[in-house]
Amino acid sequence: MNKTVEKIDKVITKVNEIILIFVFISMFTMVFGTVIGRYFFNLTYFWIDELARFLMISIAFFGFGLAMRQGNHSSFSIFQDVLPDKARKIVRILVLLIILGFVGIFCYLGIRYSIQNMGNRTEALRWRSGMWYLMIPVGSLLFLWHTMMISGQFINKSRTADIEHDIAAGAELVDSSEFLKDIDTGENADGEKNQ
Repeated sequence: MNKTVEKIDKVITKVNEIILIFVFISMFTMVFGTVIGRYFFNLTYFWIDELARFLMISIAFFGFGLAMRQGNHSSFSIFQDVLPDKARKIVRILVLLIILGFVGIFCYLGIRYSIQNMGNRTEALRWRSGMWYLMIPVGSLLFLWHTMMISGQFINKSRTADIEHDIAAGAELVDSSEFLKDIDTGENADGEKNQ
């Protein structure tokens, strides 16, 4: 991959992560504050429910590209894994094209929906609805970007890659375990020798 594209990819990924974290913390804080306010102080703000709903939708659209990139979407690869390598790659290319096609259509429809609703306003905050619906095409474009960045890995992924990844993750957990280190050294957490 070109170094310029790698740098752009790192920036896009980092900004995507920061936005997700900020939106999630904002939504959690508002909803938690509302629950505390309602039950302990009999105090509510009518606009928080609306804003929290739009932030939740934003999390979904900003997160589904990163989830694809990190392999966190559920998938069924058992049928692909029984195929010979050449056929498996062809099936993966077809799967990738179908995914990109659906998300491309989703992006287009999201843009149309945003434009159609630009004149409407939200009930509580009176913000333009179309601005919030822009999360659909923006999230879709991020999904397309993340998917294109991992498409080579996806197509060429070996059958045993998931198992190898799980084994490596398990080995890393074992290596970083303080409990197992204490057993190896013969000391407990207080620095005393085990019997």
